Amino acid sequence: TGSGRPDEVGDGGDPITSYLIEWSKVPWDQYVSAVWEISILDSTMSTDADGLFRLRLDTDSLPTAAVSGEYDSANIPADTSADELQTTLENMPNVGEVLVSSPSEKT
Repeated sequence: TGSGRPDEVGDGGDPITSYLIEWSKVPWDQYVSAVWEISILDSTMSTDADGLFRLRLDTDSLPTAAVSGEYDSANIPADTSADELQTTLENMPNVGEVLVSSPSEKT
């Protein structure tokens, strides 16, 4: 480019203001992950729920949590896809990498 920068649309993002370093007291291949099951039901216990919901995770009592605190997710549509839910959860400050699967996508 004429400016000498490989990125023609800017400097590549916001300035770095902090770092998160992840560590473990056990080897990563021995790490035991948590599995949570979330069911979305309406007031009649039907899976045809609509609207929005939020999830809250409190990691204050977890001494090994990289980020301690109680945080709420952004609004999540009841008919969200697994990919959208994964992105929403990973955007919470006290959530790391997650894998979201759905037994059946709503049609």
